[in-house]
Amino acid sequence: MSYSGKDVLYNANLKEIINDVIGQINNNGGVSIVGSPALSIGTSSAAKIKNGAFTVIRDGVVSTIASTETAFTATAHDIVDGSEAIFLVYLDADNTITLLKGGSVVTATPSVAVCPDTPSGGLKIGEVLVATAGAAFDASTTLLSAAEVTGTYTSKTDVPIDFDDYEAKHWLHQQNLEDLLKDLIDIVQNDGEARLVSNPNLAIGTSSAAKIKHDEFYVVEDGVFSTIATGEVAFTATTDDLVDGTGAVYNIYLDGTTVKILKGTATSGGTGAVCPATPAGKLKLGEAKLVTAGAAFDATTTELSAATVTDTYTNKTDEVATDFDIRSYGLEDYRFNKSFYELLEDIADNINSVSNDKVLGNPTLAIGTSSNAKVKSSAFDVVRDGVISTISAAETAFTATTDDLAKNTGAVYNVYLDETNTIKLLKGTATALGTGAVCPATPAGGMKIGEVKLVTSGAAFDATTTLLDAATVTDTYTNKIETLELVS
Repeated sequence: MSYSGKDVLYNANLKEIINDVIGQINNNGGVSIVGSPALSIGTSSAAKIKNGAFTVIRDGVVSTIASTETAFTATAHDIVDGSEAIFLVYLDADNTITLLKGGSVVTATPSVAVCPDTPSGGLKIGEVLVATAGAAFDASTTLLSAAEVTGTYTSKTDVPIDFDDYEAKHWLHQQNLEDLLKDLIDIVQNDGEARLVSNPNLAIGTSSAAKIKHDEFYVVEDGVFSTIATGEVAFTATTDDLVDGTGAVYNIYLDGTTVKILKGTATSGGTGAVCPATPAGKLKLGEAKLVTAGAAFDATTTELSAATVTDTYTNKTDEVATDFDIRSYGLEDYRFNKSFYELLEDIADNINSVSNDKVLGNPTLAIGTSSNAKVKSSAFDVVRDGVISTISAAETAFTATTDDLAKNTGAVYNVYLDETNTIKLLKGTATALGTGAVCPATPAGGMKIGEVKLVTSGAAFDATTTLLDAATVTDTYTNKIETLELVS
């Protein structure tokens, strides 16, 4: 749906705030980086800043940023002895990692140096504080590991929009609209509330089958990324016991940097057992359901692999704003225009969707390797209704006849996950040489992961036999999620 400024917005400030909210939605609810950039001292050169590989979403397009080492700029990045400065580490408009130095100040405790603003079109991935003591920092030769240099590395995005950044009064004509917009912003900026950005992969422990194992995973809070190392978590003696013939759901959650287990109410056979609420301020990682048959579950000794225990693991976050609905805000007071109401409804729907249904990682679409007539996707994680799943690498075939293309035409195919997380292809309307061809809408219940554009030249495309690397086919792959259109 398109929105016209003159029809729905009576003031430029309101247009600005709504477009900023939409921008955050389109960057996956304010989390446009998936995985931690993990900034550190370079390994090939200790005079450079190293980043780990990570995925980035920009305007709905998913890209992989390779691990690399970035050099400082001679002279411009120098720091005199006894001073400090913060370097902004960001992706420029071409997704190249770039360093920008903030103003140098005399070293102080705590630090008073500030990070410079991210240039227009850039995307912040972190900050590096460099402080000198005993020698100057020469940007072209000094090693970050030198005794005279103290470096502090923070993987950090720009904090999303803040309601207080906007002029008030003259664009909020009553309290309900202000409440609605504040709630929209709170959701996209994850203010004081951590979110998962990778899969914990809960399972039976390997060092101890009496514990629950989790893989390394990443969380983000207020724009700061944290890495939680692989670990195994023990149950609590007595508290987490189960008598024979019962079952319960255990909430696996993050408390600071420690993973903990919270048991729900046990029921006969585990029928109807529900997960307990996540403690306030904590981050849910998933659920483990245990059901006993033939023996009790002793939380200190019983192994989860025992024949008397049936264990089920679900990687599941607390859903964000599932009940967020503009109808709860006294609509009659600010719904002064049908177009404006529809705009707010679409924003609310997308807020709920992007918070609970998102791609975590890059599907990296390409020509198939086992069959060049198929579209290949790599393994990636996805969140659907708060449940995190790993989608295995796969090769997806086109549909006979339906996906054919006549000679000298082109079309865009939507690559999406259906409701069962099966990868499907949906062909858009073909045009002459593919000029102006657009991607079709994702079917209800589906989740878009990308697009494939095929253009034929000199021969038709037969969906069952033509190879995608044939000389008569030009194929283009884009890893792309759905986006919401800005207000014009």
